Amino acid sequence: MRDAARLLPAAAFFALVTAAPGAPHAQAPEATLGERAPARAEQLFQEGLENFRKGLFEAAARNFDAALALYPTSGMLAKSSGRAWEKANVAAPAIRGYEAYLELAPFPEDQQEVEETIARLRPLAEQQRTGVAVRSTPAGAVVFLNARKDQPLGQTPLEVKLDPGSYVLLTALKGYEADRRTVVVQTGHPLSLDLVLTRPGVDPDAAAPPDWRTPAGFTLAGLGAAGVGLGVYFGLASAGTEDDIAKLPPGDRSEYDRLKSDFDGQHTGAIIGYAAGGTALAAGVGLLVWRYLAPRTAPAEVTAPPAGTDAGAGSGLRFAF
Repeated sequence: MRDAARLLPAAAFFALVTAAPGAPHAQAPEATLGERAPARAEQLFQEGLENFRKGLFEAAARNFDAALALYPTSGMLAKSSGRAWEKANVAAPAIRGYEAYLELAPFPEDQQEVEETIARLRPLAEQQRTGVAVRSTPAGAVVFLNARKDQPLGQTPLEVKLDPGSYVLLTALKGYEADRRTVVVQTGHPLSLDLVLTRPGVDPDAAAPPDWRTPAGFTLAGLGAAGVGLGVYFGLASAGTEDDIAKLPPGDRSEYDRLKSDFDGQHTGAIIGYAAGGTALAAGVGLLVWRYLAPRTAPAEVTAPPAGTDAGAGSGLRFAF
């Protein structure tokens, strides 16, 4: 009798919600997990029911997920998680919950409805995926999802898409301290991480001194462009002077000598401008290419997916420090 009395409020609530219109799998979960469930899992489940009743669907989903971690064979918990995440309009974990339910409770009576709900949620799950960019100094570090070495995302610089949620990203490169941090991915808010990896015992502020190739490259490129510009100027001036010489009347020796002297100076200036400017420009561009394209350290042995691919296990990446 006492157990029955304890279940009456939850049963009444369940009957009330299931009678309301709406998607069949956005209804409130069942009232209890059963006698075999751990006490803590039952407590979390009841807290999830209460949050669901209050309209706190994401909190309810987290309660159900925590209970499922303690009682992983419960199809009811998996289905409850799927329902709550669906009501919270977060598609990916809702799909995971429903798929777990179908695995834990094979051939349930509502299998067709659950499969239709999963199919309906898949386009939304794809829309909710958000871009995450990870760059590191030095480049070539391997990024792992949820700090698991069996789930590498690829090498930096890296761009992937992740479902909304909280993740632990571990960025590691041989000879450097690993960077471990928790990131929260939100739909419509792309995330960009710029990491500076340090060697053990090295002051992070002094770990990445400015690279001389960048300022030197831009300086030489700028001077080279200016030199080429002067070469063009003197070249055009010498061409104009040459035309003036061709138009001189015969016998005007003094004017010819003056124009010839101007021409020689302008022609020499054009040659020097082209030669010096072109050399400096080529050197500057070469330094910039060296700085931004050449690897600064030997990368880890890892087969990474192309930039912009989806993240997840089974990507074929191999960690081999």
